[in-house]
Amino acid sequence: MYSYLIGKVSSIREGSIDFEVNNIGYFLFVSTRDKYVLNEEYRVYIYDVIKDDLFKMYGFLSLEDRIIFEKLLEVSGIGPKRALTIISQATINELVSLIKLKNVKLLSKINGVGRYAETIIYHLSNKLDFLEPSLFKYQNVFLALKDLGYEVNKINEALLSLPSGLSDDIALKEALRGINNV
Repeated sequence: MYSYLIGKVSSIREGSIDFEVNNIGYFLFVSTRDKYVLNEEYRVYIYDVIKDDLFKMYGFLSLEDRIIFEKLLEVSGIGPKRALTIISQATINELVSLIKLKNVKLLSKINGVGRYAETIIYHLSNKLDFLEPSLFKYQNVFLALKDLGYEVNKINEALLSLPSGLSDDIALKEALRGINNV
């Protein structure tokens, strides 16, 4: 089993890439959320699926994505294809937050989750403690709100609703509005 490969992208398709390492090309299924550039060098974290008549490799730009992928595979009814679809539709921060907040309604709206939302929450809500959800998005805002005494669950809910790319000042104001309206 491989942990990671370092090489260059030689071909890009929707949901997969050809990844060249030492003149050997690997076909990797990848998240459509990850943006690869031809001939750029990457470290890609690998998950292998090996069965009697099958060998597939899944690649991730971050170790956290691979860990979430592996955790999703522990859930009954979630296979590699569905797990990759889920990871392609939501960030780690969003997934971890929704699972830890046990938000079935929003989690089920992610493409690939659907009726598996309750099962995912049941199996994973206590297995993701090593990931602090909102530290991936607006870390400074998360820490500021925590220092002000707000509950982590309320902070995560507020930050989860914010669009990406806001300055910390604006994100803090919007998060405070969200917390105070709940």
